[in-house]
Amino acid sequence: MEEQPYIEKIEVNVEKISLYNPKYGDERVCQCGHPYRRHFDPYEHNEAVGCKYCDCMEFVEAKATDIIPREKLAEIGADIRNKLGPLANLIVLIERYKISENEKEADALWKYIEKEIEQCKISINYIKKLL
Repeated sequence: MEEQPYIEKIEVNVEKISLYNPKYGDERVCQCGHPYRRHFDPYEHNEAVGCKYCDCMEFVEAKATDIIPREKLAEIGADIRNKLGPLANLIVLIERYKISENEKEADALWKYIEKEIEQCKISINYIKKLL
C-alpha cells in the first residue's frame, strides 16, 4: 500500500442548540422578570441567546411567588374571594327561585336576583382590572 501525504482523522461534533418553541407560551415570565420570547434572537434562527434586557442567559420560568410577593398574593386572593360572594349569592337565589312554589315568593326572589346581578357585574369588572 502506498503512503498518502496526509493522515486523515474524522471528527464528529454534536452541538445542542436550544431554539424558540412557539407552542410554549410567549407571555410566560422568566425569573429575571422578562417574557419567554425575549430570550431568543429572530435574526439567528430563533436560537436561545439569553434575555435581551438583562444578563440572564437561560429562561427559567418564574413561579407566581417569584413575581408577586407572597403577602401581596394573599391579599389578592382575599380580594378575589370577597368579590366572589355576589356570584355565590346569585346561585343560591336562582336555585331557590327555581323551586319557589308561589308567585309572591318568586317575585320577591327575583328582585334580589336583579340586585345580585348588578353586584356580580361590579365584581367581575373589578376582578378583570385586578388581573
